Amino acid sequence: TGVPGLEVAASWHHQADMSQGVPSVNNEKLEADLLTAHVAFEKGIVGLRTLAAKWDLDRAALAAGDQKRAEQEGWYVEPYVKVLPKLTVFARYSEWDAEAADNSSSQFQETVAGVNWYLHERAVVKADIQHRDRPNPADKDEDGFNVGIGFSF
Repeated sequence: TGVPGLEVAASWHHQADMSQGVPSVNNEKLEADLLTAHVAFEKGIVGLRTLAAKWDLDRAALAAGDQKRAEQEGWYVEPYVKVLPKLTVFARYSEWDAEAADNSSSQFQETVAGVNWYLHERAVVKADIQHRDRPNPADKDEDGFNVGIGFSF
């Protein structure tokens, strides 16, 4: 952290058996690595969060048709403003890669706008609207409205 209001971090997670005991191709365990990096910055009433992540799956354990799925990645950027001490307005733009088994295009894009109402420093009610662009022009884009409750302990 070193700089007030700034957090920078990275992580690496190795999963020894993503299939959790179910044999994959050639009866091999499906090993995978997850790499992430994030930055969060807050100064006064404004802030920004961003995250990038990448899965790298063991190609030898995947079927030939699944080779494109061996690498999956995505990122988002989310600016926000505290309009009241317990109410935050935010927007988020995301892109991610979710390779389809049929090798169709897989670049998803999503735009979200919403509010967070903090009931307590560890409890929040969240509401947002979303628009998701699907990669295949033949598929219908997805729009939605979400409401949720979050807490940490």
